[in-house]
Amino acid sequence: MFDTIITKALEFASQVTNTKIVLVALIAVLAYVLFITKDSLSTFVHVSVENATRTEYYIPKDLNISKGNIENIQQSARSYMNANPRICMIAVYKFVPDHDTFYQGRILVTSGAQVNSKIIPDKYNIKWLPISALSAQMRLILKGKIFTADLKQVLTEYLKPGSEVRDEYLSPVNLNSMYLDGARYVVSVPVISTRVIGYVSVVFDKVPENEVEVLEFIELAKSVAGDTGYYISF
Repeated sequence: MFDTIITKALEFASQVTNTKIVLVALIAVLAYVLFITKDSLSTFVHVSVENATRTEYYIPKDLNISKGNIENIQQSARSYMNANPRICMIAVYKFVPDHDTFYQGRILVTSGAQVNSKIIPDKYNIKWLPISALSAQMRLILKGKIFTADLKQVLTEYLKPGSEVRDEYLSPVNLNSMYLDGARYVVSVPVISTRVIGYVSVVFDKVPENEVEVLEFIELAKSVAGDTGYYISF
């Protein structure tokens, strides 16, 4: 009787030990799999969160701009392009979210291209830009200053690997496609109400040849921003 009890006890202990060994082995295998795939998992989580943030949090469902005001912006932009064939595109942006201490990005209110030009705004991924994109532009605009850029210089110098300012010009915008379609020079003018609430980018089909022409382009862009940007302030 006593021998039987001892035998059963030893068998039970053996089973428990075997179970522990199996569990430890499974945990070790799982830990190894997690270790070798940690980079992929991290990338997956980062992309998932970024996509969710962009689609669910950053991009507002309503721009708080009436249909009538958007039509006024489009009409004003069109009149400027008709009168100034050197303007190949106008893009009006609003910072979002409204009435927040820190902007998270800028969203395209509307855009227009010169008639008979190759410029097609929808090609260039300009509808939504995080606040960190093209930080060289944002640094000036958010201070109420004007930003200018020679697209060829941006593409061939600033965005070149190893450039000290490369990070400041990185953005989702397809600048290369825009350049190939005829865009050459950009002037971005802030729209200011009680604070900077957006900006207007006027794209020209040529680079100014001298300082006088630079000032002419800037003054024209300021006029465009004054007339079109007004309608995003209320």
